[in-house]
Amino acid sequence: MDLFFARRLFGGNRNEGRGIAPIVRLSVIGITLSLMVMLITVSIAAGFKHNIRSLVYGYTGHLCIAPVAGTADHLHAPREMLAMLDNVPGVERIVPSVEMTGVAKTDSAFVGIMLIGGDSLQSPNPLFGKIVSGRYPSFRAADSVDNPILLPQATARQLRVSTGDKLRVYFAGDDRMRLRAFTVAGLYSGGKIGVPIALAPADVLRRVGGFGADDAGRLLLYIDNPDDADRVLTRVFDRLSASSFVEDQRLTINTAAELNPVMLDWLSALDTNVVILLTLMGLVGGFTMIAGLVVLVMDKTQFIGTLKALGSSESSLRRIFLYLAMMLVGRGMLWGNAIALVLCLLQQHFRWVRLLDPDIYYMDYVPVQVDWLTWLMVNLGTLLLTFLMLLAPTHIISRISPVRALRFE
Repeated sequence: MDLFFARRLFGGNRNEGRGIAPIVRLSVIGITLSLMVMLITVSIAAGFKHNIRSLVYGYTGHLCIAPVAGTADHLHAPREMLAMLDNVPGVERIVPSVEMTGVAKTDSAFVGIMLIGGDSLQSPNPLFGKIVSGRYPSFRAADSVDNPILLPQATARQLRVSTGDKLRVYFAGDDRMRLRAFTVAGLYSGGKIGVPIALAPADVLRRVGGFGADDAGRLLLYIDNPDDADRVLTRVFDRLSASSFVEDQRLTINTAAELNPVMLDWLSALDTNVVILLTLMGLVGGFTMIAGLVVLVMDKTQFIGTLKALGSSESSLRRIFLYLAMMLVGRGMLWGNAIALVLCLLQQHFRWVRLLDPDIYYMDYVPVQVDWLTWLMVNLGTLLLTFLMLLAPTHIISRISPVRALRFE
């Protein structure tokens, strides 16, 4: 019966005196806006975390094996060594990485860049974001262009080059400068870590650096579970220490967190900010509904007096208005979810909202990632918090006298 009355009030016609007061509808709008902001906030935070981690892991891997600083500029990693490391429990794949710094120059401008070597056996590196023009180079012998290079969109704009243009890159050598000509195969949008990063054929960079076919600047190890990085690092260290591959080499192994502490600490600070914002918005939505419930009770004073005169208990009346308030909360949450989802999908697809300074955020747009489990937790948390905050205001019903209520207009 309590639920029946709540439904009648929820769906009643205001012109017949049974509907919801317009001011109460403002509380529904408050819930809608609060939940919408919370869902968009967690989606943006998830997008930032995903993109930043992709940048970090794309550049350093989950684990990184490199020569000790000052000892050598590359390491020797024969296939047998790679096969041994690939068999370590927890290791998913190993990517030998070759990097060279150079100066990209055109007739009108020049820019310092870092070139990372790619080959036909490697999968696309998430470090290179979204391709906005051209294509991701395949680095196969049958490639349609000679020495393809993938450039950041911002760098291409500085150099005034586009897909298909030739680009000269100068490398510093021991006794002279080395020049290599590349063809711009594509442009990508995304951030940069320190300097602009370009993707070029690994064999070209090996020849420039005087590396052998089995040499690499670093070995990037990707593992099944990034949270197990420390345990897998110990296994890899033990396996390398027991092998003969490092007898004449001085190598070091680090996790991504050790190599990029500032960026990953920033993500932890971002989580703290998100929790604070969610708490504040949840309280705003809850207090908005408290105000709406109080107005709702005052608006239905005659209804309350009639039911009291007919013998309804105060607990029954409190349940009626609590059910009604939660129905209104449900309506607000439904609209909040719908609006937030539409806005997130639009930003995901069109990337309309841009960042003013990509150098600070390592990307040039606001990333969005919809995590359904997170959305479910935010919805359940909002529903529970609002329900608990609405329990106390329903007790004002006990102060309403049936005699005065029936005279109330």
